[in-house]
Amino acid sequence: MRLGIFTERLTALCDAAEAVGGAAKPSGAGGGDCGIASLGARATDEIAQLEATRDALGVLPMPIEVTPTNGSAE
Repeated sequence: MRLGIFTERLTALCDAAEAVGGAAKPSGAGGGDCGIASLGARATDEIAQLEATRDALGVLPMPIEVTPTNGSAE
């Protein structure tokens, strides 16, 4: 919605994720201090492109691991 509450770098990161077919959103307490992007595990070229953009923007990665739960799709 471009309300002006997110940092320019995280807005650019989200735009870059969407440009390669992913989904993304800034998150955080009023400053958009976290960017969350999701791409398919097999989208290796797109992931590499997004990581390069992230690095160029100076956004630091926060490694996470998603653990499937009983009944979830793997």
